[in-house]
Amino acid sequence: MPQQPAPTTFLPRAAAGAAVVPAPRHAVPEADQALRLLHQRWVTVVDGCLETELECGDGEPVDTLRTAWARALEHSGEIKALLDAHIGEPVHDQLTDRHLLRLAQAAGMLRPGHTPREGLDEVQRVLATVTPARTEKPGWFARQWRHVEEDRLLREARGGW
Repeated sequence: MPQQPAPTTFLPRAAAGAAVVPAPRHAVPEADQALRLLHQRWVTVVDGCLETELECGDGEPVDTLRTAWARALEHSGEIKALLDAHIGEPVHDQLTDRHLLRLAQAAGMLRPGHTPREGLDEVQRVLATVTPARTEKPGWFARQWRHVEEDRLLREARGGW
């Protein structure tokens, strides 16, 4: 049950007579909360790209992780740049390490007998070399050809009509 604010008659008064409201003990500073929300957006993008690559890709898990990271950088590089500005802050480093450990586990980099730190170092080494993917946007001819090919496949599926 959320705690109700105390009536101002029960609060201590400052020298000017204004009521002093104590900060709740469980309050998270706004900067940390903003950083957590930003990190969550980045994690959502990366995890979505990784899920897509795992389902559609046919390569090794480490290559799949590289491709997913590159696509995430292409899609939301601004978010990653904002997060990188907070490197060294305890909240950022803790959230990033946890996420990278989950990625290392998904890519099979956490092997039996290795410490989590070794898996974390390995995934950081792999992701440090990744640059944003540059997917070419299809031109007019490619879009038109796709339309023709889709029509042909639909006609074949219907039995030739």
